[in-house]
Amino acid sequence: MEGAAGFGTPEAFSAAVLVGLGFRPLQAAILALAGNTALAVLVGMVVLAMATLWPSIIP
Repeated sequence: MEGAAGFGTPEAFSAAVLVGLGFRPLQAAILALAGNTALAVLVGMVVLAMATLWPSIIP
């Protein structure tokens, strides 16, 4: 969905769903943005770990 619509689409969609579920708009925006940021940090940590460990795994 993000590739077709542009950057920020998942955050906007999930924030709108959270508002529909009864969250206040500011809370929904914070949760959506924090969720997206947490995933990016996790993926970055995995990539960094693989880049660091790769030379010792494959001679």
